[in-house]
Amino acid sequence: MEHARTEVHEDERSADIEDIIHALRLSVPQDLQNPLRALQQQVANVFRHGPRRAGGVFASISTAAELGLTTVQTPEYDVPIPWNSCKAAATLVAIIACRSDRLHEVLKFQSRQLGGLPSYDTICRTTSASLQTAFQNAKLLARSEEGISSLIVVSLTDVHIFELAKQRRSQDYTSFAHTFVVGIGPEGVIVWQGWGEHGYGLDEYIKIGGSRIRDWQEAGDFVDRFEKFVAYKVSPFASFISLETMMLSLVLGQMGCEAKQAL
Repeated sequence: MEHARTEVHEDERSADIEDIIHALRLSVPQDLQNPLRALQQQVANVFRHGPRRAGGVFASISTAAELGLTTVQTPEYDVPIPWNSCKAAATLVAIIACRSDRLHEVLKFQSRQLGGLPSYDTICRTTSASLQTAFQNAKLLARSEEGISSLIVVSLTDVHIFELAKQRRSQDYTSFAHTFVVGIGPEGVIVWQGWGEHGYGLDEYIKIGGSRIRDWQEAGDFVDRFEKFVAYKVSPFASFISLETMMLSLVLGQMGCEAKQAL
């Protein structure tokens, strides 16, 4: 009986995975003229059978990206990804959106293992980026005649935590560090994020409408609040922002039609 239950479970899992793959394939061709909406649908499709199934798909895509491959293997098992990890949430969105030749670069952006996270010395030598500037530039592109869509991966670093870590005292403090993704297109703006150990996962965020398309006023208010937060000067808090910007006008054709067909 135990063996029979296992077989039923595996059959159900296989059917779920095939449904996710089928949905990911279908969401691309008809929406290439609206890449932001296509990305919105693709990210949601990853979670159509829950966070554990999504973890297996994410792990397979990440492994392919890490190895520099443009084909992705069908996941053989579920992977318990902590979707409330802002880095995991941002990485999923970014690797779905980016061109196949940039997969490894984007995966590295938030990976300590791959050497992509900045060191304290790097942060001190580098000028902090401006989300406001990047947002306004992307907005101009989105509202231009070409209607270009962009994706901005935002990484907020709590510099003081790095300073405390050098003193071996960081474990007693809560970090303000956060990573999230902003998609900007002619339709408006989408923000994707997970929120920490005691917050919500990306799957929950999507379920409650967090990844909806926001109008320019709401998006502008979000960026203004973020800029005020990072500019808040009170000792000992300090921040550093790094941005990874990608154009979405062509990227979904490569990652969506090429890599996912090989799942």
